[in-house]
Amino acid sequence: YKSELPSLAPLTTTPATKSPVSLQPTPSPTQTRQQMIYDLIRPIYSSFDALAVFNDTFSPQQQALNWMVEEDSLFGKIKINPQRIIERYVLAVLYFSTGGRNWLYPDVFLKANVDTCFWQQKSGNSLIGVTSCNPDGFIRRIELTNGSNYTSFNLTGEIPYELAQLKQLVTLNLSRNKLVGPIPRELSQLRYLKILLLYKNALGETLPSSLGQLSKLKRIVISYNNFVGAIPEEIGNISSLTEMKFGYNNLTGTIPRELSQLKQLEVLELSYNNLSGSLPYFLG
Repeated sequence: YKSELPSLAPLTTTPATKSPVSLQPTPSPTQTRQQMIYDLIRPIYSSFDALAVFNDTFSPQQQALNWMVEEDSLFGKIKINPQRIIERYVLAVLYFSTGGRNWLYPDVFLKANVDTCFWQQKSGNSLIGVTSCNPDGFIRRIELTNGSNYTSFNLTGEIPYELAQLKQLVTLNLSRNKLVGPIPRELSQLRYLKILLLYKNALGETLPSSLGQLSKLKRIVISYNNFVGAIPEEIGNISSLTEMKFGYNNLTGTIPRELSQLKQLEVLELSYNNLSGSLPYFLG
């Protein structure tokens, strides 16, 4: 792939009063390929000035848009649900946000003319990349980790909040990498997420209370990172949780009594933190 993707023509702004983008757009012949894709992804950035992002030649978002416009040939060949185009863009953002060219297997993503459900490859006995889609072609599982091998898959940088646009995502496994920064609070929008594996990275900052909105979550493993602050009491709202591993961080405060509400919890690992107070009665 090109080391520097050129900036494209300036994008036109979308009026604030414009209605949301239709889920089945029928672009006019005069619309440019760039503008068609931009109109689909523009609502992702409704909380701030999108042009500031896309006018930065080296931003992951601009590089992802450039790749879809200049190098990806699938968009113009098949008529698919626009949500799948958005998911394709999100995966490209993930690639450029986390140093995709330096991944252990850099060719697992950005496969032009290949459906994102087949952005995958074998690594030993494991499948990596997009490892599952639902019957409609929406992404269900992303696994970018080296599995049982102790070598890093080499994702660097921060987890992009655009991942929240993968509406059908069930599993997100980015463990054994070199990721930094926080867990994006936007990930709480993943209402079908059941497995979140982020262990053995260099993630940090405080844990977002919005984690408590992941109502279907069964496993959350974030051990061996640099998280600080208190364990969010909102995690006690995740009634489906069976495994919670927060060990080997820098968490402080007491163990929230709200965790007593987790009636299905089978594994709780909080060791090697800086927690204080007595052991709650429900753990005795």
